[in-house]
Amino acid sequence: MNRIRSLKVGLNYCLYRPICTGSVYNSNGGEGWFSKLLMVRKIEPGHDSHSKLLSASEIIYEMQTHNVKPANVEPYLKNYELYSKVAAEKSEGAELVASFQIEIGDQDQFIHVWRYSHGYPHAHQFLELCHSDAELSALTKERTAWLRRRENQFMLAFSFWGHPQPREGTHKYEMRSYVLKG
Repeated sequence: MNRIRSLKVGLNYCLYRPICTGSVYNSNGGEGWFSKLLMVRKIEPGHDSHSKLLSASEIIYEMQTHNVKPANVEPYLKNYELYSKVAAEKSEGAELVASFQIEIGDQDQFIHVWRYSHGYPHAHQFLELCHSDAELSALTKERTAWLRRRENQFMLAFSFWGHPQPREGTHKYEMRSYVLKG
């Protein structure tokens, strides 16, 4: 009777054996056929921050959000147009790549995206220029009188998306941002 029971347990094990998909490496340490088939991208753990691993370059972006008082939209737009031209002439590597006027949501809000091609050191140099240059400082001071609120953020681009390029004309966009959890 015990032999029959052990034979039955052995058959059940053979018939209902689970498939293990945990290891994608050979026992000798090389890649297995499954990982070669899927072309798995390897990210080494613990060497860098998650955002740094997903970013392809040293380029960073600054997103400026300005909430303008409704009566001051026209002078604000003229001021920022002049400010962006003067800033581009006086700095190397800082480029205004996008300006948006929000139509759905917080109206009278404007978003400007600046690109710094040499990372945080260049962004810091640009901010120093904006504070030390008399013309840029005067334009900023004039503009702040027309604002209800302002906010700046530095951002990195994902390596699997291209970098934004300036476009002519008017276009409609949906703004999205992602917060990475570690």
